[in-house]
Amino acid sequence: MDGGHAELGWRGGGLVEFHPGISFQTAVENYRRLAGEVAARNAQWRLNMNESERFRRSPLRTEMDLKHPVPRDQQIVRFSHYDD
Repeated sequence: MDGGHAELGWRGGGLVEFHPGISFQTAVENYRRLAGEVAARNAQWRLNMNESERFRRSPLRTEMDLKHPVPRDQQIVRFSHYDD
């Protein structure tokens, strides 16, 4: 764990990181595009699936079933707070 960050892989974020200088709606859209937030929403969605469903449908497929789907090529990938 480098820099005291316990989270491994893509990190989430906060709406406040995107709000300065842009509209609130654009900030919300950018927040939803964070790969860490997409992964968290997908994991939460998959909790409602039984083992057989999770086996048959990959996380990539279920990402597109989310209320606000974000294709992989449109997700914002950030690894630390120092990417800015």
